[in-house]
Amino acid sequence: MKKSLLVIAAASLFVAKSSFAQDQKSVRFGIRATPAINFMTPENDKKVIKNGAVMKAGLGLALEFRLTDVVSFQTGVDYTTAGFKAKYTGSDSAYYLYKDDAIVEATIKGDSLNDPYPANTTNGYTSYRLLDRKYNIGYLNIPLTFKMKTKDIGGFTYFGQIGGNLMIKVSTRGNDNVEKYTYNTTTMTMVKSTEEIKKIDIGKTMNLLTACASIGGGAEFNISGSTSMFASIHYQHHFMNASKADSGYLIRAKSEAGSTKLSEFQNAAKLRQIVLAVGILF
Repeated sequence: MKKSLLVIAAASLFVAKSSFAQDQKSVRFGIRATPAINFMTPENDKKVIKNGAVMKAGLGLALEFRLTDVVSFQTGVDYTTAGFKAKYTGSDSAYYLYKDDAIVEATIKGDSLNDPYPANTTNGYTSYRLLDRKYNIGYLNIPLTFKMKTKDIGGFTYFGQIGGNLMIKVSTRGNDNVEKYTYNTTTMTMVKSTEEIKKIDIGKTMNLLTACASIGGGAEFNISGSTSMFASIHYQHHFMNASKADSGYLIRAKSEAGSTKLSEFQNAAKLRQIVLAVGILF
């Protein structure tokens, strides 16, 4: 009888240790979805003005390496969309040249024109004054974060997460509201009208890379063994510009002393994001 009890006790201890080892896997992988609220901060808010938030989302793979019982390193890769809205109705005017359904790089000759329209419309170009733009950007996103969690509390563990993200531009499109100037040959006057131009390729006005610091927290619910569902919320503060300061594709026009001074429009802006991450780890 005593031998039987000893065998049962030893077997129970072995099973407990095996279960603990399974629950504490050194490497876990999974999938995650990341809906996010996106907005921006311009470098010069007298030229570029915030114009509201944009909802975007991402989907990809998560990979987690256990460093200690409470600390893990989490990375992965996902495709995520980002964006922001900007107004260009500040102290200066922003213009661009448009031809064959694309924005054309402008070359400024001299720094003034005695003409309120900074780009002529010869050779099939049209000059548009940009009023507002919705930026739509696709990124390959690589998170690099440290995760610090509590012990199991009723099936849940709670964690804080800190680190950053490296984001590589994959695609960019813009939806613009513009003013268009056309010459009425009957009245011999310039006529101003507004129109919307959708899905413009603005890739050359955007930087290839951006990066951010990230801080957040959340909870995991253990389903079985090492498999857990998780949800967390993060604030991502970008410290690299998403849009270029000087790209050659946006012209600044400012009236001074009866003439129009021309230069490249300072269009730099940084992303800010509030991200909800939900997924499962195995």
